[in-house]
Amino acid sequence: PGVFKQGSSVCICEIFPEEYMNTAAVNLQLFARLCPISSPQCPAIVGLKYGGVIKGHMPAKKTGKPADTAPDGGPIGNRFQHQVQIRMKLEHSENISLKFFKTGRLQTAGCKTRVQSIQAVQEAMKALAIIATEWAAEGGTGI
Repeated sequence: PGVFKQGSSVCICEIFPEEYMNTAAVNLQLFARLCPISSPQCPAIVGLKYGGVIKGHMPAKKTGKPADTAPDGGPIGNRFQHQVQIRMKLEHSENISLKFFKTGRLQTAGCKTRVQSIQAVQEAMKALAIIATEWAAEGGTGI
């Protein structure tokens, strides 16, 4: 991962070098389908959400209304197809959120330190490497 910026508890990281930022893209549908959840290889990743698909454990919203409803109570559908939201548990942090955008940008929230943010990004990159290997074994190219 390249550019790394940290605000209060939110960190942003770019996985592609600057010269590829506007041309490279991550296949988020593939990432969501093959991402290892609570696996021995990636035990920190406990859940993910992509569009209307939820895998593993995603905590309930604090607002009291279901996460997948619009303000009028109807379904939202595939509203966030441009990102995968990953839930992680790292040492001393039970609820870390990492948004993975198709542009290769990662945004962490819930990390108490910069070190935790870096650990969260490393876990996501480990998952991406596993997915790339698995996808290549299936005969796929790119991710």
